[in-house]
Formats: sequence, structure tokens, C-alpha cells
Amino acid sequence: MSSFCCCFEIKNPNENTTLIGNYDRNRMNRDMRNLIQSLKDLTFENKKLNSFRYNFFRGIFFGVGSAIGASVIAAILIGIFAKFFQSVKNFNFQ
Repeated sequence: MSSFCCCFEIKNPNENTTLIGNYDRNRMNRDMRNLIQSLKDLTFENKKLNSFRYNFFRGIFFGVGSAIGASVIAAILIGIFAKFFQSVKNFNFQ
């Protein structure tokens, strides 16, 4: 009996060795090329994400976005509290 690897294996009945078909070798070569290309792409992305320039601008945009977001939230809360305290100020306690 032959065991299966990637696609198929052909066992030569006259020998104890296992022969791998050309189709299987071609598929393994294609998969190896795809794996190497994926590693190259991953290395490029990793270098880009760890670069000083990328992290510098990311920090600037994060800081500016946080400041704008905090300002908007503060303005909304101040507007709500101003209306609430204005109604309390005009309330007659007698």
C-alpha cells in the first residue's frame, strides 16, 4: 500500500522506494514559489510597519485625533450641563 503525501504517491511494485509523480513535483515547486513570495511580502510589510517614519506619523495622527475627539466630547458634555444648570438656576425654591 502507498501512503498519500500532498497529491498522490506512486509506489513501484518492483522496488522498496516510493516514486513521486511529476504532477506532484510540479505542484510542490509551485507551492514552494508561492511560499517564498508570501515570505517576501510579509518581510516587506513588517519592515514598513516597523519603520521610524511610519511610527512617527502614526503617533502624530493618533495625538491629533485624540485631541479632536476629546474636544468634541467636552463640547457636548458642556452643552448638556449648561442646559441642565440653567434650568436649575431658574428654579423657584419657594
